[in-house]
Amino acid sequence: MRKPRVDKYDVLIVGSGFGGSVAALRMAEKGYKVAVLEAGKRYRTEDFPRTNWNVRRSLWMPKLFCHGTLRLTLLRDVLVGSGAGVGGGSLIYANTLPIPRPDVFTRPEWPAGLDWRQALAPHYANAKRMLGATVNPFLTQADRVLKECAEEIGKGDTFHATEVGVFFGEPGKSVPDPYFGGAGPDRSGCTFCGGCMVGCRHNAKNTLDKNYLFLAEKLGVDIYPETQVDRIEQAKGGGYRLETFRPTSLVRRRRTEWTAPIVMLAAGVLGTVDLLLAARDNAWLPGVSGAVGKRVRTNSETIVAATARGKDVDFTEGVAITSSIYPDEITHIEPVRYPRGSDLIGLLAKPLTDGGPGASRPLRFLAACFARPGDFARSLLPFWLGEADDPPARDAGCRQPARARPPEKVVLALRPRAEFEKVRHRRETKSVVHTDRERYGEESCRAARRLARKLDQRGFVRHPVHRTHPRRRLCRQRPGDGGL
Repeated sequence: MRKPRVDKYDVLIVGSGFGGSVAALRMAEKGYKVAVLEAGKRYRTEDFPRTNWNVRRSLWMPKLFCHGTLRLTLLRDVLVGSGAGVGGGSLIYANTLPIPRPDVFTRPEWPAGLDWRQALAPHYANAKRMLGATVNPFLTQADRVLKECAEEIGKGDTFHATEVGVFFGEPGKSVPDPYFGGAGPDRSGCTFCGGCMVGCRHNAKNTLDKNYLFLAEKLGVDIYPETQVDRIEQAKGGGYRLETFRPTSLVRRRRTEWTAPIVMLAAGVLGTVDLLLAARDNAWLPGVSGAVGKRVRTNSETIVAATARGKDVDFTEGVAITSSIYPDEITHIEPVRYPRGSDLIGLLAKPLTDGGPGASRPLRFLAACFARPGDFARSLLPFWLGEADDPPARDAGCRQPARARPPEKVVLALRPRAEFEKVRHRRETKSVVHTDRERYGEESCRAARRLARKLDQRGFVRHPVHRTHPRRRLCRQRPGDGGL
């Protein structure tokens, strides 16, 4: 069957992340007819998962029917995480917008003859304006610990709050566009839930679909989600020809041909390099340099997991990255968080061991696992360390967000002990005692507890229900839940 052909655009942009979105807006402002081709899906605010254990919405593995926003690519020496979806990496990045240190611009890798720091300064300023960069106003318990560590090594003066692309209005309150004079979308204030890297469900994170791409679409740019490019070649008569398919479908792949005079590859390092290497190796594009792919580097990051052993602290509050320190001239340390219950990436963490003289690192690792079997077991089953039964007391030394506390509901699902094992998974309940602390007061809650104790004595089991879906009466009971 003949492939559909699209040739109505002046510019085709492959990828909708930071590079592609900027190119789309600026080319549209110059009057070009632009299309953006994105392999991932278009996600609305309400589409993001509550935790990353919802792998179908959090991971991008289309062959396994997972159409989320985090793509994991295992190479020989590194595991790469990148974004998938309209907005690219902005959907899952940690919001931070630092400018490189001055010495970075003087390294020999830069082309000679230009002061690159001065030349790029206005572009950094413009990007910060478009992304709504502002200083994080809410320091957490993790920041207090980081500051104490910095002071212990004599680097306390390097501690500072991060500059992030987040709207810090009144938490949860929707307001008209605060950035572009009303030309942008409505926004809501950050609730400091820690969900930035799973996908912001509160319309507070300044992802690209709320600035560059939003404004580009108002100028007529067309965005095609679920459209992955797997071939680029020079077209007869000039210009370029692309071939795409639908990655979210295993049967009807919708192979399509696209032609345009201008093509911009902005599919991230992995996507762009793969396309160029395939074009060179298959002679689709003449003149592709042999240096393609040879100077690729990572962010030079080492991710170290730190876990609280008890439930008296909550390191999940705040935006994804809230502060940072410089223990030396080239090392940068930041506390990073996922939201409560998002332990999936914890499966990649294992006890930390150093190299050095003597025993090899694998042997040191095994020794550490035997010496601390509990810590090793927790690394195998990170969901043991999921959300605490009750939010811990907040540190008085940390600045707290001005947000309203949600009503605390006390729900008792009551069943005769003899029948509990048989019917505990059903949604119907024998009877329900429901009090709302803010509506009925503390006395109602105490009355519910007294009633529960009496029912215990008469052969009923109490089953606490915490933050369940409105359609569900019962939730999974964790070991140690003892009623209300």
